[in-house]
Amino acid sequence: MEVLAAVERIRKDRQSGASQLTLSSLEALRLASVMVEARSLEEFLGKLRLVGCLLSEAKSSMVSIANMAGRLLWELGKAAVESLAEARRLASSLSLKLAGEYREALGKAAFEASRLMAGVKAVATCSYSSLVLEAFQAAVNNGLSFRVLAAESKVKGISHGRNLAAEASSLGLKTEVYLDSRISRMMEEASLVLLGADAVLPDGSVINGSPSLKLSREAQRRNRPLYVVCDSFKISPSPMKAGEGFDIVPPELVESLIMEEGKTVFSMVKRKALEAENFKRALKKRE
Repeated sequence: MEVLAAVERIRKDRQSGASQLTLSSLEALRLASVMVEARSLEEFLGKLRLVGCLLSEAKSSMVSIANMAGRLLWELGKAAVESLAEARRLASSLSLKLAGEYREALGKAAFEASRLMAGVKAVATCSYSSLVLEAFQAAVNNGLSFRVLAAESKVKGISHGRNLAAEASSLGLKTEVYLDSRISRMMEEASLVLLGADAVLPDGSVINGSPSLKLSREAQRRNRPLYVVCDSFKISPSPMKAGEGFDIVPPELVESLIMEEGKTVFSMVKRKALEAENFKRALKKRE
């Protein structure tokens, strides 16, 4: 089945960032809205919810996937559709609408983060983040030039930081990759640190790929500001544990979260976490 194949591709993807995989998940939900076999409205909603749960479980650390799947089901529930055909049309339309909203949020967050690079000589980062790369692209588009210093971020044989550096180099930026054991040396050259995020927890902690915690502690030791760029859909409604290859960065090590609305205060994180609770309930609901 094409829908299950799409879920499996997302589960096996160890290269793409959370933002890319969230968009892929919305496309899988759009496919499901058109292709899943169902003889009744109730059966359709149950199967769509199952696909959402499978996507969420495929990348459990990437909260935006669960949030988007839950929001689609939540909005579908609010619409109170009465027929199977109507539900299919609306679910497909919502998938496209949410993908558009998500791309817009990513673009705004990237632009806000790009402003940090004005007058900066070198930006340190680690792991792989398509949104960090989008922020670099926005900075380059505005005529800014700086070096990108990336920790290799080697997890299960994949050097995520090296992959990010290669893409940053293609933007015309000078890049240097440091072994994870040489983060201290890397930070001697850095003006600031910019990380992406797979999730932001209700207390303001951030889950991101290793070695984010080591880099964050070194930034604090050297009095370098550390920023995290992400979209608000990555705010989790509840605490989480970091899976293998991921770190939890406590809020006291983060200078500021940069989201689509700019620098984000803790009260906004709490408000978004409460909103995400609605999406979590919609995803876990049983007919």
